[in-house]
Amino acid sequence: MQIENNVDLKQYNTLQIPVVAKYFVKIENESDIFELMNTNLRKNEKHCILNGGSNTLFTSDFDGIVVKIETKWKEIIKSENNSILIEVASGENWSDFVEWCCENNYCGIENLIDIPWNVGTAPVSNIWAYGTEVSSVIYEVEWIDLTTWESKIFKKSECEFGYRTSIFKYSLRNQFLVTKVRFLLSIFDENYQPNIWYKDIQNYISEKWKNPKTPKEVAEIIREIRANKLPDWHKIWTAWSFFSNPIISLDERAELERKFPDLSHHECIEFGEKKVKLSAGQLIDQCGLKWWRITNWTAWTYQKHALILVNEWWNANDVLEAMHHIQNSVKDRFWVQLEPEVVLV
Repeated sequence: MQIENNVDLKQYNTLQIPVVAKYFVKIENESDIFELMNTNLRKNEKHCILNGGSNTLFTSDFDGIVVKIETKWKEIIKSENNSILIEVASGENWSDFVEWCCENNYCGIENLIDIPWNVGTAPVSNIWAYGTEVSSVIYEVEWIDLTTWESKIFKKSECEFGYRTSIFKYSLRNQFLVTKVRFLLSIFDENYQPNIWYKDIQNYISEKWKNPKTPKEVAEIIREIRANKLPDWHKIWTAWSFFSNPIISLDERAELERKFPDLSHHECIEFGEKKVKLSAGQLIDQCGLKWWRITNWTAWTYQKHALILVNEWWNANDVLEAMHHIQNSVKDRFWVQLEPEVVLV
């Protein structure tokens, strides 16, 4: 383990915000974590756990130690009947793991292909896309309590999963380090039922006359849909969906529907209560903010999807200015508060 000083974090966050970490360390195996635990830096400096860097906005230089997770392995723990239990290191690339599962005919996460996070980030925000959320296949999460440095395991039921949230995102925020995640997946057979009810998938199937019958075929459809509407992060700096789709009560939805009857919405369950999920992208678009730039011509929303902010030589203040303007515009028009899905550091 090597601790570096005054490291530029631009290459470690997909928004490419130019900020500097006072100290920086890469964790390549679990022994590095416990070695770090015994250093004076860990005891005296604040810390930030950085996984893939795709869901993080550094708002300023970080006056502490940034811990970059780069642990990588996959291991089949158990396979029986039609199920398989797989343990995956936190630093594994999420989309690579999904692709590996599809190649090996393991089912359940094919709809989550091309989400640019790492495995350790997946349970924190309970990633959701195209009708699938990762909590549906998580068996347990192993993590280190950063207040006691104890290694702990949460079963799925203990993770308090909700729409794009979990116990790690709120109750345990800044108090944990996910080391590995165990997934319980299905093994492909003749009884496979692809999850293709989502509107975008149905539209694609109708237009292309395709009938996916394997997890790999479903993943290929999702990959093409995403490529047609989302920016390529290798070419355009972005954090992808900047805001979470807002969830409101049934009464709030009824009130909103009287003035805006055409707003997209889906019923959902949040912590056992029936609620309604709105489309943040649609709300932003109807405020006239798709393909919109702030006054200094540096921060803008993506031309194909209003929910996505992309980087045109920003600094952190540009991002925050754009974020606040979008939030205020949506609140003024629809009385709905947008919350950033991106973690502000």
